[in-house]
Parts: sequence; structure tokens; C-alpha cells
Amino acid sequence: MAGRPLLFRFLALAAFLVTVALALWLAVMLGLPETAPAGRQPMAVRRIAASYALLLSDRRFAAPLSVMLCAQMGIIAFVSSSALAMVQALKLTPTAFSLLFATVMLGQISGGYAGSRLVHHLGIARMVRIGTALGLGAGVVLGTLAWAGVSHWSAVVLPMLVYIFGCAFVIPNATAAALSPFPQIAGIASSLLGVLPFGLGAVVSAVLGVTFDGTTRPMTLAIAIFGLGAFVAERAFFRKLPHG
Repeated sequence: MAGRPLLFRFLALAAFLVTVALALWLAVMLGLPETAPAGRQPMAVRRIAASYALLLSDRRFAAPLSVMLCAQMGIIAFVSSSALAMVQALKLTPTAFSLLFATVMLGQISGGYAGSRLVHHLGIARMVRIGTALGLGAGVVLGTLAWAGVSHWSAVVLPMLVYIFGCAFVIPNATAAALSPFPQIAGIASSLLGVLPFGLGAVVSAVLGVTFDGTTRPMTLAIAIFGLGAFVAERAFFRKLPHG
């Protein structure tokens, strides 16, 4: 009996989402004209797959992709595991966790603001270089504190704020670097940049869920590894690209 109110809420939410989706679909079908040129050939699955293969085999795309993916996986590791790690391991209340989570996200806001102004002076390559260095340093501090047994919220929040600040330098600029050489298939390239992080992020989230041990160690170790991965990918691959 106790579960019925929760079930009813779930069904009501599902019905609401279905209704909104149908309304949006009807609005698009009835009121949004086709914008593609009339003579344009439809995209076939084989052509899309061939474009994906072309992109992944080209270092101009693969190099910034590798940097961006590592940076994003660190963020996904935090987003998917921080509630368990901080509420259960650090004994925070849900309200305290929500406030600290919002504090971490200030790194994204401030990093995006700073990056949008600095990129005109520093250029894409230096922005990515600085961002990966910040991510590596923050990830190492984060992992070291957790594995040393420090169990205070600041040992997670402050390094993670710096990590996400650095990612705000990395992700937009690496994305621009990956897309700019391929204007003719920019849509396909953009879709690949979108689907890969979410697909790999699902795997990372599942692994961290399985390996959760009641501490912040699995999460912080993953973030440190991904920070190192972004740093190495920038030095080994991205830096060797010609940047205009």
C-alpha cells in the first residue's frame, strides 16, 4: 500500500512527459517547415558510418576528441557518484550536498566566463594546455586526499571546483578544434562528439556504482585517472596538431 502513492506519482510524471512530447511532435509536424535544400540527398546509414570512420581515423578529429573525452569522463564520474560518495561516505545531509554540488558547478560557470575572454588572447591550443594542467593538478590532489583518509567535504569540493574550472577551458576549445577542419560534415562530427561522451559515461557510471565501497576513493581515483588521461592526450596528440 505504501508504494502506491509513489507509483501514482511516477505514472503521472510519465503521462505528463508523453503529453509534452506529443505536443512538441505535433508542433514540429504542423508548424516547422523543412529547412534542408530540396535537392539534398537523404543521409544513409552507410554514409554516416563511413563519415564516422573517416573522422575517427583523422588525427585532427581524434586528438581533440581524446582530450575532451577524458575531461568529460572526470565530470561524469563526479556527477554520477558524488551523491553516494558525499552523502553516505561523508555523512552530509541532502541539503548540504546540494549546496556543495552547486558550489562545484560554479567552476563551470566561472571557467566558461573566463575562457570566453581569454581564448581571444591565448588561442585554442594554450587554453586546452592550461585546462588539462589544471585538471591534472586538481585530480591528483583530489585522489591523494581521499586515499590519505581525509574525509572532509572540502577535500572533494575544492579540488573538484578547480577540475571543472579547467574543463571549461578544455571542452569548448577541444570541440572547436575537432569541428573546424570538417565544415562539410560538421553535423555528423558534432553528433559523434555528443554520443561518445554519453555512451562512455554510462559505462563509467556503472563501474563506479559497482565499485563503490562506502568511501570517496573510487570516485576520486577515477577523476584523477581521467585528469591524467586528458593531460597526456594533450601533450602526446593535441599539441602536435597545427593550430592556426
